[in-house]
Amino acid sequence: MTEQKIKTYPEMNEAIKDILRHSYKDVDEYILARIEELEEENNRLERNKYFLEKAVSQWVEQYNELAYKVGERI
Repeated sequence: MTEQKIKTYPEMNEAIKDILRHSYKDVDEYILARIEELEEENNRLERNKYFLEKAVSQWVEQYNELAYKVGERI
């Protein structure tokens, strides 16, 4: 049997978190807390990715400018 990847959607995630917030089961509270932790971590990683890609792009541009001056190109 082949495993299918489930597509997730931000709207559905919000609806599920809302349902979990109204539950009094410990396991639901745990699931909600873990979802929120993972969302925060994902947001942090997305921000880091943006700044790292920007920095790398600037470094490549600077390298190309220097390489051009000495007659090399990457």
